[in-house]
Amino acid sequence: MLWFQKTRTENVEAVASMLALKRDRLAAVENLYRSAEQTFTECSLRLVRYRNDHRAGQPFALAGHVFLPLNPGRDIELQRLEHEKWQAEFRRTELLQERAELRKSLGL
Repeated sequence: MLWFQKTRTENVEAVASMLALKRDRLAAVENLYRSAEQTFTECSLRLVRYRNDHRAGQPFALAGHVFLPLNPGRDIELQRLEHEKWQAEFRRTELLQERAELRKSLGL
């Protein structure tokens, strides 16, 4: 066997193993993304339900004028739910970007 043939087969094996690792990582990221999407949906629903149940602090109209309540951000539970939603959305976006990069590198 000539030296260039040996190098070529080693390179092909290295590329094949790298592609297998990327496919495995893509499968893992897709599972994590599905989980993150579900978490984001649950957080969004909890936030919507809370806002529907607790309407205090929302702008309202009276006699053609719009009124804004003072200190609407004092609701600790609302802030917690919004923060959870933000974290879930951030995680979902990170995984979506990583998934897109892996799919692009694999040519899918």
